[in-house]
Amino acid sequence: MQLKEIKAAVLKKGWAGRTLSRSETAERLNPLLGQHIALNRAWDLALTSCKDPDLAAASAALLKTSRMDADKLSETVLSCGAIARAGVQRDPLPSGPAPLLDVVELEGAYLEALKEERQAEHRMRTRAVLARLEKNAETRLEHARGAVRKLRLRRQA
Repeated sequence: MQLKEIKAAVLKKGWAGRTLSRSETAERLNPLLGQHIALNRAWDLALTSCKDPDLAAASAALLKTSRMDADKLSETVLSCGAIARAGVQRDPLPSGPAPLLDVVELEGAYLEALKEERQAEHRMRTRAVLARLEKNAETRLEHARGAVRKLRLRRQA
């Protein structure tokens, strides 16, 4: 058992020991925020090209939660006293023939980045935010993979 797990088991919701400073937290979360913003833009692109109304509705509901997640991440950076990355710095989106496949790729990369970031010694509030973001990213990734499978089955039929 790692020290982090022992502390969590013993202290339940509290925390002891050294955690990242506010400025360190902001420096680490801002790139995640940029990744999240790009991911939301990729979802928007995928939804505009989606011909299945049921799939589009389910995806739109997940995208609404994803936008709230980006806001929560931005709020966390701001609460650290830093300037949160805004959506105005637009990195180019992948321009492949299948926007939903791009979403799967971006969502997977984002999920891996979240898992890696959760290994850092963040404060409890930040840890809770990251855990929620990871859970929601897993849900979106599973939905996107299912949508890709569904669309592939239709093309084969």
